[in-house]
Amino acid sequence: TKGKRVLRVGIASGDWVPPNKTPDKQARWGGSGWARIGQYVEHLPFNIIVGTLTWLRDHLAIMDPAGGLHDVDVILMQRLMHDGIADHIVSSQKQGIKIINDIDDWYWGLSPNNDAFRHNHPKNNPGENFNHYRKIISRSDLVISSTPYLAGRVSDFCQAPIVLSKNTVDLSRFKPREHTPTDQPLIGWVGSTNHRSGDLETLWVLS
Repeated sequence: TKGKRVLRVGIASGDWVPPNKTPDKQARWGGSGWARIGQYVEHLPFNIIVGTLTWLRDHLAIMDPAGGLHDVDVILMQRLMHDGIADHIVSSQKQGIKIINDIDDWYWGLSPNNDAFRHNHPKNNPGENFNHYRKIISRSDLVISSTPYLAGRVSDFCQAPIVLSKNTVDLSRFKPREHTPTDQPLIGWVGSTNHRSGDLETLWVLS
């Protein structure tokens, strides 16, 4: 609306890869980040800045791919587990910045055989782990959860409002593919297998 300032929303996701870490030097969305946030960014009626979460003197800000720093009104985080962020959230809230965390996995219930469990365990990674993640989530102003189960578990340690936003697939964006008739189920999988905890193996009973 003319005369009104557009809300500034900063997005910092563990599934957003900055240009210096991609082969083509272009910022890229990956995995859950694109599925839950990235595909909707262009449709949001806000001033959106996607980038790297950055500490700027006394509050959190967003660094864009070109290195520019942006103050925002709201920060939407996803799967950031770094030491110190929880304290920075408190300081930022004192400056009027609202913090939202989008959650899609129950990291505390992962199998020890899962690469994500090993990478994010406090013993293996003191600076970035799910203990820090718990504090970060608990200090949010709002939490967005992908499942009722996850929302229930997080509510045990988080007093912030929790809203449900289920993972969905817009089938209209994909061209239907017809398969030849078969008595054996055909199952497709998109994504990395090293982050699974045996759930794919259970599908063998269908073969």
